[in-house]
Amino acid sequence: MTRDLHWLGTAIFADMRSNIYLKSKLLLIMYRLSNYLYSKGFFGKLFGAPIIIFYNFSGWFLGIEIPAKTNIGKPFILMHGVGLVVNADSIIGDNVIMRQGCCVGNKINIDGSFSAAPVIGNNVEFGANSQVIGPVTVADDVKIGSGAVVVKNCESGKIYVGVPAKPI
Repeated sequence: MTRDLHWLGTAIFADMRSNIYLKSKLLLIMYRLSNYLYSKGFFGKLFGAPIIIFYNFSGWFLGIEIPAKTNIGKPFILMHGVGLVVNADSIIGDNVIMRQGCCVGNKINIDGSFSAAPVIGNNVEFGANSQVIGPVTVADDVKIGSGAVVVKNCESGKIYVGVPAKPI
């Protein structure tokens, strides 16, 4: 995904307009700056190291783990962002809402290898403590209910609940 200064500015503006909590706004500014620097290769990482390191400590302190490498669309909305974990290889689309306790991550396969990370579409809403685990694709306009565990692909426009998650 191409990251230029115009994209960075519009992403930060969209995040600030869409998030209501100060903690979410501050963390997303740091994420966007770190992600931009990370996307610029070796020299971006080298010169941006203080910002990237500060972002990592801030996330640790705030209880939100979203690596700088992760590709996230705009705006990204964090509601009560505590206990969030997003895999670095995940791809998250535009207008995604995450609540506290959400996890988007890979899984360990039977042979000990790691699976691919999830791909989340546009306009997806995560309920509190919901999980998307493994090589899963969540299509556009999906709602994932609180406490749901998604381990299979999700079809567009549906609501998924339960363990394992099923459409209702």
